[in-house]
Amino acid sequence: MLLQDRALIIVTVKAWIRALSLLSLLLSPAAAQDAPDPSAAAEPVRLGGFRAQLDGLDQPSAIAISPENEIWVAERWGGALCVYDEKGALVRRMLAEIPPNLKLREPRGLAIGEDGTVYVADGRRVVGFGWDGERGRHTGLKTAITYALVEPLGLCVDRERLYVADAGLQLVVIFDRRNSKLVGAIGGFGGEDGQFRRPVDVAIDEEGQIYVADQGNQRVQRFDKDGRFLGAFGGFGAHAGLFAAPSSIEYAAGRVYVADRDNQRIQVFDREGKALYDWGVHALVPHEGQGHLHYPDALALAPDGSFAAVGEGFEDRVQLFGPEDDASRLLRAGSQLTGAAHYGGGLALGARLCVVLEPSTPCGLALDTNGSEPIEIARFGRLGEGPGKFSSPVAVALDARERAWVCDPGLARLSIFALDRPAQGSQDYDPFLPRFVESFDFEKLDGGTPIAVALDATGRSCVLEARGDVLVFAPDFAGPIERRQAPKQAVAPCAIAVSPDGARILVADPSAHALHVLEHGESVWKTHVLAADALQPRPSGVAIASDGEIFVTDEQRHEVVEFSPALERVASFGARGLGRAQFEKPRGIAIDAQGRLWVLDLGNHRVQVLSRKGEFVQAFGSRLFTDPTRQKAGK
Repeated sequence: MLLQDRALIIVTVKAWIRALSLLSLLLSPAAAQDAPDPSAAAEPVRLGGFRAQLDGLDQPSAIAISPENEIWVAERWGGALCVYDEKGALVRRMLAEIPPNLKLREPRGLAIGEDGTVYVADGRRVVGFGWDGERGRHTGLKTAITYALVEPLGLCVDRERLYVADAGLQLVVIFDRRNSKLVGAIGGFGGEDGQFRRPVDVAIDEEGQIYVADQGNQRVQRFDKDGRFLGAFGGFGAHAGLFAAPSSIEYAAGRVYVADRDNQRIQVFDREGKALYDWGVHALVPHEGQGHLHYPDALALAPDGSFAAVGEGFEDRVQLFGPEDDASRLLRAGSQLTGAAHYGGGLALGARLCVVLEPSTPCGLALDTNGSEPIEIARFGRLGEGPGKFSSPVAVALDARERAWVCDPGLARLSIFALDRPAQGSQDYDPFLPRFVESFDFEKLDGGTPIAVALDATGRSCVLEARGDVLVFAPDFAGPIERRQAPKQAVAPCAIAVSPDGARILVADPSAHALHVLEHGESVWKTHVLAADALQPRPSGVAIASDGEIFVTDEQRHEVVEFSPALERVASFGARGLGRAQFEKPRGIAIDAQGRLWVLDLGNHRVQVLSRKGEFVQAFGSRLFTDPTRQKAGK
């Protein structure tokens, strides 16, 4: 027999064997269902297993993972970039090592290109510098975009372009990576297809599709590589596929990952928006590690999707997650939806009422303060775009008529609700008590975003915009609007107070470590940088007492500080913790008619009432923290 004939027989026999094997599989229903498709791509790894925790960070605000799997973390408050290896070991923390003349003030966005270029969103600019990973040093400044941006947050790059989610412009702005020239933009303010309300992050897949975390509309929008709208998914809620506040978005290996901040979890979707799974959900207890999440607001994925890094600014930490394991499956199974209030928004006091905003619902809580302890008597507002509805309420003030003035940057709107009751009103819950009165849309002006409001005794309202300008409205919006230009030293102002006579306006600016002061009749702000030993103060709430004394919450040092009218430091009290007169990143502060201080203890999801000397009076809010004698786990 010829050699070629013999080879032909062997090949033929092998072919018949393969054919018979395939036929047997087709005739077996169970086998046919389980047979793998050799052409199908491997299923991406399912993440959620806790791997490591990176502590000691100073407000981590953005994360990126390099092609070499190095983890880069931007410290918003530290003004630094930290680099860790894949296992979570610190490699370096950079301040002076960043390219010359590039002093970071408030980095809030990070992206790394395939060529190793590192891009940072810092203040109102985006900068990029080359990085030599082997030598551990920069190779010079490559990009410096200092125009056309207002509030750049999330960044993403492909081979040719840099994508910037600008929450102030309500756009995703696109630049050419080679020359930093503006290529185009996607979006515009609104709730229609292709419009945004605070776009906070952006991601790109391998086909060039663009995914945008549209925070104010509680959704993710998809666009093709040319910016044409393809679809959207999400909506407000706590169930699978819904969001309370999408804060960061990443794409890797065929999956879209979204940090769902106020729902305390990471959600995973396919490219069309089908919800697949989530992890780390519903952990209200602060400092709880091992996979629990507390306000996750930064997210990064390894390029191959093998692990994730999640940043939690409230906890000053980053957690690393690998493939899910028994512990993460148990955590997910034990997670429960909860209707408990987070006490996570603004705070205001009236003669008989306390109002606390609840942005994760979103709504306002009205509490009667006549009795021995505050009792909730009504809720006002709900999710939506129409009159009397909210997207992301962040600040509130009460006027003499018990009307609540609410700032909603998501809708660029100031809304007013009447909460008035008869003089002898009961403390019974009354769903019909609140009544929407009117609103002012800031889009009618020049696109400003209201983030805080204060009222004087005459009814004038002072509204702080995100860019630092203060608008002064006559009572009931009856007169012309006066604009006070932003202080020259302003970085990221967040709170405002006005003296009863309207003669003095104070603006708290945590990123500048300062209070900005404008006196009556003056047109120039004076900036008072606050001094303290060790950690720099970060004033996040401010109130003026009837005698002119000033009380400030310091979110960095977890304390309340008293200043004289001349802004001289008088006293301070408080410390980090869960006990009486202890705080976890306190923000809002108000003073009642008895001179007592009401402090919004944001990280502990409660309000504490203290004497002017810092003595504990009472606390109310989340059931885990209203009793300060309880342990951290809520026992």
